[in-house]
Amino acid sequence: MININDSLPMTDFKVEKTRANDTLHIWYRNVTEFSEKYFTPDRMYKIYSDYYQLLTTYVIGEQGEKTNYTFLENSSDFAEAIYFLKQQVVDRKIVVEEFLSK
Repeated sequence: MININDSLPMTDFKVEKTRANDTLHIWYRNVTEFSEKYFTPDRMYKIYSDYYQLLTTYVIGEQGEKTNYTFLENSSDFAEAIYFLKQQVVDRKIVVEEFLSK
């Protein structure tokens, strides 16, 4: 933390404040880019759906997980987990948008 006193000229404080503002601006820009380009509902839904299709046979299909060797209680648990992940994307997107609007 910077303490303004006789040993710290005001110009040094202004430089530090400018650096902090620049860093904050870069951080906001990166969060915005990530949320608009990579962590969008459409993009993440496709990724989750693709992996769901890829893994379903090995999780709940004929070659699925065996009793006593899985955390799934029934076959719908896997589909519910995918639904939860998709909902999480929407929830996080809302939180990020609220944060960036401040």
